[in-house]
Amino acid sequence: MRRNKKIRYLEGDGYWLLKGSRLRLSDGPHGIRKETPEGTLQATCFPTASALACSWDEKLVELVGESLATECIASDVDVLLGPGVNLQRHPACGRNFEYFGEDPLLSGKMAAAYIRGVQSKNVAATLKHFALNSQETDRFLSESVVDERALRELYLVPFEIAVRESSPWAVMTAYNRFEGRNAGENKRLLDILRYEWKYDGCVVSDWGSVENRVLGLEAGMDLEMPGGSSPSTGELRKAYKQGRLDEELIDRALANIKKLEDRAGGAKRSSRLGHYRVAVDVARECMVLLKNDDDLLPLSPTESVLLAGAIDEAQIQGLGSSKVEPLVTNTPLRQWRDSQYPYLLEKPDHASVCLYFASLPPDAEGYDRLSLELSLEDKVAIDCLKNAGHAIALIVQTGAPIALGDVRADAVLLMNYAGEGAYEALQSIIYGTHSPSGRLCATWTERRTDIASDPYFPSQDLQAQYRESIYVGYRYHATFGKSVAFPFGYGLTYGEFRYEKIDAELVSGNVFLTVRVTNTGQRKAKEVVQAYVSFPDSSLLRPFYELKAWAKVELEAQESCDVELKIPRDRLKTYTAQGEKIIESGVYHFLSGPNARDLPLIASVELSDRRDGDRVIDVPEDLTVERLRERHLLFAGLAESENIPDIYKTMDRPVTQEEFEQLLGRKVPKPIAPQGVHAPLYAIRRPLRSLFLKIALKRADSMPGDRDMNRHAVLSMPLRALARLSDGILSPGLLKLIVFLSLRGPYRVKKKRKSKGRKRV
Repeated sequence: MRRNKKIRYLEGDGYWLLKGSRLRLSDGPHGIRKETPEGTLQATCFPTASALACSWDEKLVELVGESLATECIASDVDVLLGPGVNLQRHPACGRNFEYFGEDPLLSGKMAAAYIRGVQSKNVAATLKHFALNSQETDRFLSESVVDERALRELYLVPFEIAVRESSPWAVMTAYNRFEGRNAGENKRLLDILRYEWKYDGCVVSDWGSVENRVLGLEAGMDLEMPGGSSPSTGELRKAYKQGRLDEELIDRALANIKKLEDRAGGAKRSSRLGHYRVAVDVARECMVLLKNDDDLLPLSPTESVLLAGAIDEAQIQGLGSSKVEPLVTNTPLRQWRDSQYPYLLEKPDHASVCLYFASLPPDAEGYDRLSLELSLEDKVAIDCLKNAGHAIALIVQTGAPIALGDVRADAVLLMNYAGEGAYEALQSIIYGTHSPSGRLCATWTERRTDIASDPYFPSQDLQAQYRESIYVGYRYHATFGKSVAFPFGYGLTYGEFRYEKIDAELVSGNVFLTVRVTNTGQRKAKEVVQAYVSFPDSSLLRPFYELKAWAKVELEAQESCDVELKIPRDRLKTYTAQGEKIIESGVYHFLSGPNARDLPLIASVELSDRRDGDRVIDVPEDLTVERLRERHLLFAGLAESENIPDIYKTMDRPVTQEEFEQLLGRKVPKPIAPQGVHAPLYAIRRPLRSLFLKIALKRADSMPGDRDMNRHAVLSMPLRALARLSDGILSPGLLKLIVFLSLRGPYRVKKKRKSKGRKRV
């Protein structure tokens, strides 16, 4: 094949196709969003990733992946753009509903299961967004600044687990920058993927993310999407002609694209599109009972309930590129109308219990949430109902934690974004057909200010500084003894479980825990047995404890069982500040219980540099979690004390930039002022701005999904991205003319003012 022809195949054929290939791509990840000339194809809307993570059930997630693959085949889709595994660094991130929570192990395991399910039917899964894409504010322009320990121990771990355990056939790069380079053009990130983790699949850009195609190809990005409306092909040809581009790199990228084509093929045709029953069964496992005073739930099937709040709205998913057109559209009101359960909309005196559906702004791609609280209208309504003598069961539909504060609810049930089967599944929980079994995948705090990353979220001046370092979620609250509303891993059932004893055993260097639990309640129920590891004598900066294993079991009333948990030795390793992966010698304590705040059982193992020196040791009778925390804070970062500011041993106030730089071991780089085609649309000077605003907004209004969200997304795009996504309307030549006439220098970052509300366009 001639060189010029080769280069043509390194970008897509429009939005969803590859040049010279039958492969078709589709947005995901919780359902297929395939665009057709007639509109968006209908498909099953499954629970979102944040909901799936609350199931703590890998087999269930794998089943979702298999069902999605079946629908892909029926819809002539070969590559599904999911799952997303970026950590929920802060609950306000608008895209949290697409991610699996705040813990890297849980996120990685859920993603690996999802990928195995999808690819079991020869449909390609796409792991995204690689990496450090933990906010939506200025997502095209912002640079993520993070220390090596947090990078390695938190933000890369979910990707590594998914790559090593399930080998996704495609990996998508992120919009954000890292160490001065766009993520898709960052050789350091892609070298970790390719050479450290031995990834052999296709690396694809996020849509419109490419800044420098030559650098991207050199770094290891194979395929640019979408295609057909950028100067990328010309840039590659010019670089090759001038001797700046090795043909071997072109051949390597083509080989990876061809490998994707070969893998995502040969699937048996299927006509099955709907998976409503699967969606219902999965949704049921994802719901989390957070509060249940006086055993308000479950309700009697014959008891009339008052339905209030957002009962005529289907809050089953977030907004953005992942939004699915569901096959089944339902609402709480419609669900109760079509069922045998009695309900009231008026005459509230005739019902003692009110099911109140909270109305929350939808989580959405493109911008971050401004508030974590219920609306004032909801709070007032709940107070009025409570004052009238009603017991309140609050139903929360959201993709990330919120701050309930002093909301006067007797019971709180987190539905999550549970997909099209949400409301039927909800009824089975409300009326006790099934016991709730979901557990939180992220910590719920009392207030937004209780979140370690809050002072630095979202980014300021186009720079996201991860000053909280490793103290994300429960790692912060557990280390420093901070109170929370509902801890990571928390959830109630209609049963009661007692943790009785724990035993540890060493086999081939791996730690095996046996935890005995008993369902002391009167109903069959499920429990998620969790195990965390604590190494209080560490000489390195690390959290007090971290999740290392779990198992979900179902027990009849009064039944006991021994739950076995395997913790591979490699899972106990940590990183130095220089990025070296090591295992420290000393005594490791394994804590087990129902959630990150309640860990009654302790087992101890002494590990050495060599496996033959490992041994199980006795646990002193007076050893408690609090005593372990005191010891941890005493020794934390002892060997690295010269490089670690004292603030990271107390975290009793926000971290200053000087302290953050000391942790980084370097100066924080100055924010990059976008220039030319990399400047955002709103940087265009008048009068051209008015003209292009009309063009851009017209384009936004024609896009599927929420109108305001689409407008916001388009207006914040850099010109290069807008050109890529304009279907040829904004040609490379026209783009150069705009830059020449209207952008006479770099776009200057202005200090943002905190606003009380989101500005709509």
